[in-house]
Amino acid sequence: MLIQTHVHESEPPGYVAYLLAHQITGLARGCKFLMMRWQLPELYESGVKFKLPAQHGTGFENFCLPLETYQRGVGDCDNLVIWRVAELWLKGEPARCRCRWEGDAYHVLVRRGNGQLEDPSEILIERFGRQ
Repeated sequence: MLIQTHVHESEPPGYVAYLLAHQITGLARGCKFLMMRWQLPELYESGVKFKLPAQHGTGFENFCLPLETYQRGVGDCDNLVIWRVAELWLKGEPARCRCRWEGDAYHVLVRRGNGQLEDPSEILIERFGRQ
């Protein structure tokens, strides 16, 4: 499943960050129980690499479910956060998505149950490099 969204550039960055965070959190919620069926490895052990999409910074965003991200072997920050949040929920941790404006685009992180921010993109770049 591939879900595409487009937010017009005239929208305030704070609103867009709010909207994206809720979209990503909703997708993670929908994936929570599918994760058990898919039997994916944990994100950080999966071999998936971080890769910016061609449309980065254009206002168009493609959201892939964790199974698709795993099959592709690459994902950008939002796809990685969908996977990671669903994974943490399965372990009973109340994680959620945190979206912020960075220069010309948005960047998505995980807010862990203890309040700390975790950046799956950076963790995967450190482990497997960038594609």
